[in-house]
Amino acid sequence: MLVNADLFADAGIELPLEGWTYAEFAEAAQKLTSGEGQDKVYGMYWNLNGGSFAYSTGFIGATLGRYKVYTDDTCTATNFDNEVRKQSIQLILDSYEQGWAPTYEEEVADDLSFATMLLEGKSAMSMGINNLRIINDLENYPHDFETAIVPAPVPDESYLEDWWNYSDRPGAGDLICINAKSEYVEEAVDFVIWYIKGGMAPLAKGGRIPLWKGFDANSIVEVLCEQEGVFNPESVKAYMSVDGTSAYEQLKTSVDSKIDDISKEEMEAILYGQKTVDQACADMKTRADELLANELQK
Repeated sequence: MLVNADLFADAGIELPLEGWTYAEFAEAAQKLTSGEGQDKVYGMYWNLNGGSFAYSTGFIGATLGRYKVYTDDTCTATNFDNEVRKQSIQLILDSYEQGWAPTYEEEVADDLSFATMLLEGKSAMSMGINNLRIINDLENYPHDFETAIVPAPVPDESYLEDWWNYSDRPGAGDLICINAKSEYVEEAVDFVIWYIKGGMAPLAKGGRIPLWKGFDANSIVEVLCEQEGVFNPESVKAYMSVDGTSAYEQLKTSVDSKIDDISKEEMEAILYGQKTVDQACADMKTRADELLANELQK
């Protein structure tokens, strides 16, 4: 998550650099919400319309790890009715009901975005780590506060030890390929190794953060914090210094994209108030499981 560090300081809230729970997040969102009408500052902006829906809802059920979508390695049933997922969705609804965040309907109707909300001081927190690239662009997105990177909250304290930083969550956005017919395969490999071990540091400004744990975290801090007062150095250092990262193979099926569509449709039914969390999650599971069953019969 990306947050307005100045507003946190003004509200007397310590940056949760070592993780926080849904309850602690909700308490902070309430304290960070102020004003009315056009002058209102929301504690949270979920960035569901202004960003990537899947990206902004990625924290939902993330603590289920490998089994966030499927119940087991057979991938014959989905885990959409899991109570952890329901708690995550309810957190969003609670923020709507309490007025700590603009609703999904308001996001869509007013065409809200990360830039118009967090960077214009209309919200204290937002989803969208991919917006690192525009925070340093003060010419096009002028703002006078410090932005901090903090982990998304987890359901309760029992998840803090293993899941506070989502270090077990898989994901690599950029892949590098070498043409097998190239006359310079060895040279290309040398370049990739150089790139991974430090050459890519300047690209941190564009949101390209290295995955290699041998990477000097301070070099990323220096790049992102080149302009004083734009990024909170301690939060960047904490973000780059996660220990104990482990990888796992993400479960996949041939109907993943269709299941994603079902998930979004049912999520939107919840966000628009057309279905309860329980009903939509049950429908999400029923529809996805039927799709899986039909696929297995082929």
